[in-house]
Amino acid sequence: MQSKNRSKIVSISIPYSTIKNMITFYEDGARPLPSIYHVFFSKINDLTIAIYQPKKGICKVVFQGEKSEEESLLWQPQTPRISHAGSDEVGTGDFFGPLVVVASYVSSSHIEQLQTLGVKDSKELDDTMMKTMKPALQSLLQFVTVVIHPEKYATFLEKGMNMNQIKASMHHVAINQLMKKYPYDAPTIIDQFATDASMKRYFKNLSVLPKLQWEEKAESKHLAVAASSILARVRFLEEMTQLNNTYQTHFPLGANPHVETFALTFAKQHSLDTLKKVCKINFSTFKRIEQSLSELV
Repeated sequence: MQSKNRSKIVSISIPYSTIKNMITFYEDGARPLPSIYHVFFSKINDLTIAIYQPKKGICKVVFQGEKSEEESLLWQPQTPRISHAGSDEVGTGDFFGPLVVVASYVSSSHIEQLQTLGVKDSKELDDTMMKTMKPALQSLLQFVTVVIHPEKYATFLEKGMNMNQIKASMHHVAINQLMKKYPYDAPTIIDQFATDASMKRYFKNLSVLPKLQWEEKAESKHLAVAASSILARVRFLEEMTQLNNTYQTHFPLGANPHVETFALTFAKQHSLDTLKKVCKINFSTFKRIEQSLSELV
C-alpha cells in the first residue's frame, strides 16, 4: 500500500506592518485561532495559512498544502530588477586584520546572471563558495575596494573617531570613487550599521552622495550590496592570508576567548607594539592583553 504524500510546509517571516494585507487577502477562509500564539488562521481549499504572534515586529507565517510554496512567493520580497549600487563592510567583528569596504554597481542587464551565480546574503554562503564567485563578480561588476589596516585604523581612533564613524568614512570614499570612475544615475544602498539618526549624523559632514540610501538587512534585498559583501569578505580573507604568511602563523578570526589567548601568546613572542600592527586596539581584548602584560613586568 502506498503512503499518501505529505502536504508541503513553507515558513516565511513577514513584517507585522504588512500582516493586515495578508489577513484581508485570506479572510474568506478565516477559522478560529488554534492557540494563543496565533494572530490569524485560514483554510482555503487544501491550503492553510497560519500567522503567529509577532516577535520584534516580525511575524512567522506558515503555509501548508500542495501549493504552499507558490503561495508563499506572493508575500516574499523580490529582488528589484533595476540598476543600482550598494556597499558593505567586512572585518568589524574581527580582532585581527583590516576593515574592508566594497562598493559595486549592478546593471539591470546583469541581475539574472548574478542570481544564476547564486549571489545572495553572504551570511548564507561559506568562504569557499564566495572565493569561487570572485572571478565572475569581478568580470561582471564595476566596483571599488577600500582597505584600512590596523595601524591606519589606530590613527583614526587617535583623532577621536569611533568604528562607526570610520566605517561611514570608508563607505563614502568607496561610493564616491565608484561614482567618479563609473558614472551612474541610480540609487546607492548601504547595509545600515547604526540607527537612522546616527547614520544621518555620520554622513552629515561628508560631501553629498546623490540618491544615497541605507537599509537594514540590505544584503538580502539588493544584489549590489550582497555582491559587495562577498567581494569584501574575499578581500578580507586574502589580507589575512598575507598576514599569516608575514608572521608564519595562522591568525584566528572573530573576537572570542581563543582569539584572546592567541593574541596574548603572540604579544609575548613579538611584543605589544607588534600586536598593535595587526589588531584593532579599541577592542576590549587588547585592553585585557595590555593589562596582562603589564602585570608580568
